Amino acid sequence: TNTVGRKLCAVLKEQIARQQFDVSIQAAAANRIISRETIKAYRKNVLAKCYGGDVSRKRKLLEKQKAGKKKMRMLGVGKGRGVTIENNALHTVMQTR
Repeated sequence: TNTVGRKLCAVLKEQIARQQFDVSIQAAAANRIISRETIKAYRKNVLAKCYGGDVSRKRKLLEKQKAGKKKMRMLGVGKGRGVTIENNALHTVMQTR
């Protein structure tokens, strides 16, 4: 079951498009998670306009981006606002077996 779960998670990871926040895909069997994959979020290069060595400014910008991603993730989950999965992605996963 572990290899099947890993295989299904890997296929689903390839099929789902990247979002503005991290998306985790988990395969479970008998109430135990046997496999997990993470689709990384899009990230804007917020440090592109920072020249020089002001580390505190760079850290501040990265922390601000991190907080915004966390807020987006909280708004994006639940009440039908989650990640949408296309029908062909599910079809591909079902054919993988």
